[in-house]
Amino acid sequence: MKLKRQKEVPLTESKPKKSGFNFKKLGRRIALTLVLIALLFSVYGNLRINSAISSMQEAGEAQVTTIDAGSEVVGRNVLLSMMNVDPNNSDMVKTRQKFLTGVIAPSYLEAYLPLPKSVQQVTEISAIKTDIFADTVYRVTYNVSYDVNEEHFSTYMALLIQAENFNYKVVSDPQVIGQGEMGTLYEQTFTDTINSDLKETVKKHLTVFFEAYFGHDTSALDVLSTGIKPAYGNYTFRSLGSIQVDEKAEKIKVIVYAEEQSSGQQLRMTYILEYKTQESGILITKID
Repeated sequence: MKLKRQKEVPLTESKPKKSGFNFKKLGRRIALTLVLIALLFSVYGNLRINSAISSMQEAGEAQVTTIDAGSEVVGRNVLLSMMNVDPNNSDMVKTRQKFLTGVIAPSYLEAYLPLPKSVQQVTEISAIKTDIFADTVYRVTYNVSYDVNEEHFSTYMALLIQAENFNYKVVSDPQVIGQGEMGTLYEQTFTDTINSDLKETVKKHLTVFFEAYFGHDTSALDVLSTGIKPAYGNYTFRSLGSIQVDEKAEKIKVIVYAEEQSSGQQLRMTYILEYKTQESGILITKID
């Protein structure tokens, strides 16, 4: 008997594969790539920061560690290096060159830091590093205490320094706070309510006032003001900058440019004046 050969049928037939993208996998790959790029930028930024710090420290051009109140000698030398030091004092000149050369624009700093020379103590000098990928920006703060004529004052200053291939430049105005006979060096909100006619009168009055104030002309000060002593130090008044007057509060905010006589150092100072209105003009009653 002949057996018929049955046709073999496969138990399971393979289904054709669907074509197209796997969006979940693609999303995971993109996320992983972004994470790796961020990590690379972070590593690169940290390397730049560490390299910049090492370069600055090796060159002796900057102080990047916090100096506490106990480090009086070091702090004093750093501060004196930022001030108008005596060019004939070789130790001071070397200190200034050591800490400031090519780093934080000494001429820029000096114009904003006309502090008295009898500095007693620096409480803190610190630098905070901020990485912005291609460049490094340092926020440097100075917190200074000093005594002049048996009066105590405090000064705070902050500025941003940008490092580009180890060339340093100041990228924002320093903010200086402190009170003394040289004036209150700070920026604050001020309501300007003056009219143009009064502003011209105030400008003329302030020009004569600051010439007397810096020129130690006590007789002129007695006429232009009440109870105000001449400025501390030997300075020559150069010109007035912007003037804002709040008539309601009877206050004047003025920027003054002056020159230190012995060194020719140019100074830019912000003063807040209080005044009283008189028939002949104004009378300055207080200067900060």
